[in-house]
Amino acid sequence: KKMLWFLALLSFTEVVLGKTSLVWLCLERCSNFDFDSDLKMLSDNRLSIQLVSYENWQVGTDGGLTFALHNGKPVSDVGARLSSAGFKLFPMLTSGNINDMRKLFANPQPLINAALDTAKKNGYLGYHIDFEPESGVVASDAALYATFVDLFAKALHNEGFMLSIDVATWSPLWNLPLLGSTAVDKIYTMQTYTNNITRIHEQVKLMSETVGAKGAIAFDSDITKVSTLPNILSILGTYKIQDIGIWRDNSPVALEWWNFMASFLSS
Repeated sequence: KKMLWFLALLSFTEVVLGKTSLVWLCLERCSNFDFDSDLKMLSDNRLSIQLVSYENWQVGTDGGLTFALHNGKPVSDVGARLSSAGFKLFPMLTSGNINDMRKLFANPQPLINAALDTAKKNGYLGYHIDFEPESGVVASDAALYATFVDLFAKALHNEGFMLSIDVATWSPLWNLPLLGSTAVDKIYTMQTYTNNITRIHEQVKLMSETVGAKGAIAFDSDITKVSTLPNILSILGTYKIQDIGIWRDNSPVALEWWNFMASFLSS
């Protein structure tokens, strides 16, 4: 098991010189996504990308693993096409419903077992959890979530896979000290979905001080203006951030973003 975990770590850091750049694809929630265009965009900017994460799986109403749906149909062929194009597969596990999450927290093993089987079958690098409950969260849910994250991460590590999650401050589900103490590999903050450079600086500092090397910074390329990217690169360097992610919504990602990611990786 330790050897599998070591091999997973090597895979995660392969050819990235200690840093990673991740692109999330909005498939499930973006009604007009064009995956052909997305795949071309990714292929054209391959040197700026280490990981591609995409909405593929979600927590079902029974707390189990089920396909994410786009316009009522499963998002089922994206991974195979990304793999054929040479990208490592790092699919998302999503949920916006706290009741579904609580069913998962109460009985996590069926989803974990299914996720492990699916990762082995499809050659995943691991999973990225994107749990964003829309309402109804109470403070006690944070400990339940952290317990699940720790259990899931350890199960994935035992089979040679990785786990990352995203967090923000608008829901009590996310308790940074608790999550930082789990076995999760990376924690991406979404509080940097802003064009306010002061706020970005504050959040990068918070992640560095609270979760240390697990801290990763996410950006929304539709919100953060390209004119701020040189300042952001400097902030990331100051706090020795090793991992960034770009949320790709409906509009194309500007060339300046790809240059920013390439500069981050080489800095």
